[in-house]
Amino acid sequence: MIHPSSTSIVLPVLSFVLTAAAPLQAANVILNSGFEDPIVGSPGNNFPGSVPNWTVFTFALPCGSGHNIILAGAGYSGGPDVAVDGNQYYDICGAAGYIYQSFTVGSASVVSFGASFSRRDSESGGGNAEIFDATNTVLLFSAPRADVDASESQEIWRVSSAAIPSLAAGSYVLRLNIDNPANADAAFVDVTPIPEPGSALLLAGGLAGALRRRR
Repeated sequence: MIHPSSTSIVLPVLSFVLTAAAPLQAANVILNSGFEDPIVGSPGNNFPGSVPNWTVFTFALPCGSGHNIILAGAGYSGGPDVAVDGNQYYDICGAAGYIYQSFTVGSASVVSFGASFSRRDSESGGGNAEIFDATNTVLLFSAPRADVDASESQEIWRVSSAAIPSLAAGSYVLRLNIDNPANADAAFVDVTPIPEPGSALLLAGGLAGALRRRR
């Protein structure tokens, strides 16, 4: 039987055990995930020289630097009138290709990744999300394509996403493959660290020891 005075030790230690056993909250490690930077002022097409945190690669000669940030608005004929995240979304300028961003995982983690895609200019289009190694040359994980057919509403956004049960600590690259007649928005790499199995056991052992000492 536990002595009443033991509760002053039992309750705090038990609280720590439960906290250690509970899953940690996921955090999106992708920066400028909704393409709200730079802020553009004209509804529709805008062609900044760079987009913070993102690099673009195109398979053909693009227009300008290849970046096109769309300020969503009612009546925009080239794509959706509403962004998924914020007021802006991404449209590769003049050529199919991909944009990418490096990220780091600090410890073994459960990871989900993806982005939203839509079509534009009355054509079918879409894309998908992929995880590469730190050199951006070795494909590690690929999410299924998300496509919107030309016969469907231009306002549709579809998500390409996948989950990784355990991703080792290290540096990686998120790549968004985007068709020429397509847009992307709301990129994410949600990282949830996996609690070390020994943490809860150590705390549970401390609880048991405290009980023995107080009997």
